Amino acid sequence: MLSLKDREWKPFSVIDIFDEVERGKRLKKNDHVEGKRPYVSSSAKNNGVDQFIGNTEKVRTFKNCLSLANSGSVGACFYEPFEFVASDHITHLQRAGTSQYIYLFMATTISRLSEKYDFNREINDYRISREKIMLPVTDLGEPDYQFMEEYMKALILKKRKQYQCYVEDKIARICGGGPMNYWMMWVELKILIGNLFLSYHYLQDWSQEKAKVLITYHNQVREYRISVQQIEIMVLFVM
Repeated sequence: MLSLKDREWKPFSVIDIFDEVERGKRLKKNDHVEGKRPYVSSSAKNNGVDQFIGNTEKVRTFKNCLSLANSGSVGACFYEPFEFVASDHITHLQRAGTSQYIYLFMATTISRLSEKYDFNREINDYRISREKIMLPVTDLGEPDYQFMEEYMKALILKKRKQYQCYVEDKIARICGGGPMNYWMMWVELKILIGNLFLSYHYLQDWSQEKAKVLITYHNQVREYRISVQQIEIMVLFVM
């Protein structure tokens, strides 16, 4: 496993690292239209996804970038691989030719901004234009993007192996070593994969059904059936 401790680090201006630094657009709660597109705001959970909407006009959409919370959970930063609608409480950061692994590495570094900002001191456009982040550098003093990518690939592979063992153990415990042919309680599923991103939007189109699951979505309990294989895929996908 590559080490962060034996690397040289230097500060870089946010606006020098990213080609695009743009704030989202305000969309009043009453103007939200029900839909399936993620609406990213200033939450520190679930990649900042606050809800799902269908608005297509007077909104700003982005994809394959970082989202940085300006207010609320100030400093929370996530890699967003999917297309989303950005609220005015976040700033999107994008750099051409950047892989998901580099974005994931930089998201962790940028999240350190939460140490100097809070609810009463938000990250406005002026402050982000003057902000700097620490990155590992090459012998020439340039950001070492190759190291960032290799480090994150190795870390994700390590985590996947850990979770695969964890999932296999849980499946064996729940299924008793045989096929899953009985009802699974919600609490057991929550123990199995954690309260990650289960929602109506992710489960409604699944066709192979084996286990019944109670999912709480917007305070409404819905019933679904999902297979053990799909549960395992969900865990590995999240990592």
